[in-house]
Amino acid sequence: MALADFLITLLTFVAVYGLFGISLNLKYGFTGLVDFGHVAYFMIGAYVTVVQRDGTTATQTAVGRSVT
Repeated sequence: MALADFLITLLTFVAVYGLFGISLNLKYGFTGLVDFGHVAYFMIGAYVTVVQRDGTTATQTAVGRSVT
């Protein structure tokens, strides 16, 4: 079961980053528009995930990651 769980997790990451890369290519490559709106949503989602996983506050996460 561990290998199956790993493969599901890996394919999920590949799908998420693949869709993000395709959206960046469409936005910047074809249209030439410079807008970081969807990048902000991606960063906020990553930040919230770290805070929820570690059970720390925002300040502890930002300071703890840079110090250690």
